[in-house]
Amino acid sequence: MTREEAIKYGTEWLKDKYLDAKDRTFIKIALESLDQKPCEDCISRKVVINSLHSQFADGFDSDRWRNSMSVLYAINKVPSVTPQPKTGKWIQTNEFFINQDGQFIYKFICSECKSLSYFRKSNKKAIGANVCPNCGARMESEDK
Repeated sequence: MTREEAIKYGTEWLKDKYLDAKDRTFIKIALESLDQKPCEDCISRKVVINSLHSQFADGFDSDRWRNSMSVLYAINKVPSVTPQPKTGKWIQTNEFFINQDGQFIYKFICSECKSLSYFRKSNKKAIGANVCPNCGARMESEDK
């Protein structure tokens, strides 16, 4: 069964009015796993497969098992991706305060996730901020 066939089969299977809520959730998770669009967020194939296997924790169902084997086969056929690391820049705002040591502390915004961070600034470089603590983006230096 190809990936496209598994998506088509799963979509048709969802139309079955006799499906219970657990089966419906199972199919939706499987379809989301199969129908991934290119993105920065990658998931572990192993986690998805373990999630599908957990459907049998409450007992064995031959129909559910047969259908999940088709989905598992299709998931294993999806090509793997290499995650691309995020890179960003610190965007300095006009806001600052003076700490107890008399140093100017400037407010910066991550260009990737828009989270706030505060840094001392010296010679137009944020000190101690090579990675955003919120999203993990590696920060380009201002020299570039």
